[in-house]
Amino acid sequence: TYDEAVALQEGFEEERSKVEAFEEWDDEPEEDIRYFEVNEHISLRLIQGKTLIFVNGQQFDQCRYVLLVDPLRNKNQREIGSIDEAQAMYNNDLEEKITPEQLGISFEQEFWAHCSNIQAWYENNYDTRLLHSNISFPLLKKLTQVGDLKAMKVFKEEVGKRFASGYFPVMVYLFREEYLDCLTPEEFSTLLNEIDYSKLDLSEILVHLKDILFWEHSLQFLMRISNEFTDFFSKNPVFIDYGEFVLDRSEFCPIAITSDNRYFIRGSNDGKLKEFDIFTGILRRVFGDHEKPVFALDISSDGTYVSSACDSEIKVWDYTSGDHIYTLAGHRDIVTCLQFDPQGRYLVSGSIDCEIIVWDLDSGTRKKSLGSHMDGVLSLSHSRQGKYLVSSACDTTINLWDTETSHLITTLVDHDECTLQIAISCLNDFIIGSSHSTLKKWDLETNKIVQTIRIQGEGYDLNSFVLTHDSKFILGVLQGQPLEKGGNLSMWRTSDGKLIYTLPINQAFKGKLQEITNLSISQNGVFIIGGARDKIVKVWVDFLTYIEAEQAFRKSKE
Repeated sequence: TYDEAVALQEGFEEERSKVEAFEEWDDEPEEDIRYFEVNEHISLRLIQGKTLIFVNGQQFDQCRYVLLVDPLRNKNQREIGSIDEAQAMYNNDLEEKITPEQLGISFEQEFWAHCSNIQAWYENNYDTRLLHSNISFPLLKKLTQVGDLKAMKVFKEEVGKRFASGYFPVMVYLFREEYLDCLTPEEFSTLLNEIDYSKLDLSEILVHLKDILFWEHSLQFLMRISNEFTDFFSKNPVFIDYGEFVLDRSEFCPIAITSDNRYFIRGSNDGKLKEFDIFTGILRRVFGDHEKPVFALDISSDGTYVSSACDSEIKVWDYTSGDHIYTLAGHRDIVTCLQFDPQGRYLVSGSIDCEIIVWDLDSGTRKKSLGSHMDGVLSLSHSRQGKYLVSSACDTTINLWDTETSHLITTLVDHDECTLQIAISCLNDFIIGSSHSTLKKWDLETNKIVQTIRIQGEGYDLNSFVLTHDSKFILGVLQGQPLEKGGNLSMWRTSDGKLIYTLPINQAFKGKLQEITNLSISQNGVFIIGGARDKIVKVWVDFLTYIEAEQAFRKSKE
């Protein structure tokens, strides 16, 4: 009958008329709809067995499962302060995708349960104890965005309370999910005063600094962190993960930072040299014409020259114009490393042919040879003033040369392993050499190893390292199969070998091709660049310098 049809249609959307209900009675309805309005902003609908929440007419997609508490098991009901606590005590599987059938209720019962829960939540001034945080927080955020003043007040209070708790993963989450955007700069500044910084874990802060760089209020927070932990930051340079760029393929990934610290040049598989913006990763220009992948690369400290090598061939380029100046021929095998002297007067090259050659940059000719190792040369490093050159080779030796006289000053022998990379301190008092599993410090007064840092963990490799410009710290990349999420950037103190911190590298690790094999540090010590064979380049920036630069940038925009 007509009355029966109307009764069955009860609860449908109000705009559907009684006539429509009667006319459609004989047909199978396309949608089974129930509708409930909580207030002017929130409504719920049951559509095809699914409970949906709407805010100002737009679907709000969030967790919609009912939490059921078994009263027979509940011996401490009065001790439960919120739905979140109840979940933790009785229903830890709430996050799983369960269905009403699995809960033993109908779709309609689930729908009305949600309506009741959200209605009670609203009528009690959006009390967050009455609704699970997985839905109450996002819903409060959405209501704040659409202009619900009551929700805005509660949202600010709840966000502030959780942030002031000092639990850093939650603080990062509030940044990342943009919950803190509801606060004005003045409100956020007041909130910072409520945090007990003595309870914050500094190591956890260092790990998560990268996660809050670019969010609202992040600069205020980072400045406060630097002030609260000023003793640590003043004594230890902290490099934060600034960005990751996916570029073209580079088999040997030679990489160098320009003298103005604004760009980096990378050798590619197509034989080209490509210059990228260090902040954005945007390609600035392309030059060079090697016929095979570029193996080695260096930039003179004054920014005049760029040198690159492919097989035994070395080419020198004018940095400003990108024009080819010289082709240097003399090696009989692959050139593995290139080094301009600090004054930009000459270029030094090392090769698999065991030879080290010094090239005159005025004439583009071979100036002299510094002698040779018994096996292929792996690494070169000049002293700060250019008086000394250090070389390492596959024969497990490290040679210290006087660049003015070409005299071999001393030979250091590591009987255990060959030194893959070498660096000399700024005061010429020690040398740091690395293998895949160790860092070793050689004292140049005694010519002995005075310190050995062993990489912890089986399967971890030390692929590359740099010395800070004051030579007080070593920064190295650790990667390998145990580090499936990308690896670590670790920093050790050179005076005693102490590990200061280990920061995760946020990089999808899929094997050897994506390991960062070359690190380069900028002349001002602010940037570290890491290059991998499979297109990836990572950029780290000094934390305190980043804060200063960001402050200056924002002031310029005022």
